[in-house]
Amino acid sequence: MSLIPTWPFVVGGLLLGAAGGAALDHTIMSAKIARIEKASADVERQRAEIYAADQRDNRTKEQKMAERVGQAEQEKINAQAQARAAGAASLNSERMRQRAERRISPAGGVPEAAATCAGSTGAELSRPDATFLIGIAQRADEQRAALAACYGAYDSLK
Repeated sequence: MSLIPTWPFVVGGLLLGAAGGAALDHTIMSAKIARIEKASADVERQRAEIYAADQRDNRTKEQKMAERVGQAEQEKINAQAQARAAGAASLNSERMRQRAERRISPAGGVPEAAATCAGSTGAELSRPDATFLIGIAQRADEQRAALAACYGAYDSLK
């Protein structure tokens, strides 16, 4: 038998086998790529769901934190109002109105010491000096209230 008449069949068979193999390989690879794309889409969807849930949780936490900070701020405002009211009550008290004005000596304008000083309780303070010290104490109380509110807000956010 001669090889010349069969070579077209052999070459045709090889070409047909190569084409069939390529088609089969393309089908298999297309299926693998489709599975990978589906898995990637599933992972991306899950990631988006987790992100959305985390965002909802974070917004809830943020709102709760804002409420706690708001409560601390309101407590500060209330405490400062109480300090102002206590200071105003002290300034308007009968004891304050009964205090003497500052005594100034005729020679040089230096305040005179009280003649009958009963001690260092502040009972002999003049009205202007007592008013000044009450104002300082009131501002200190307001600052203490602000500091306590700051600590309270910070601790509630931990």
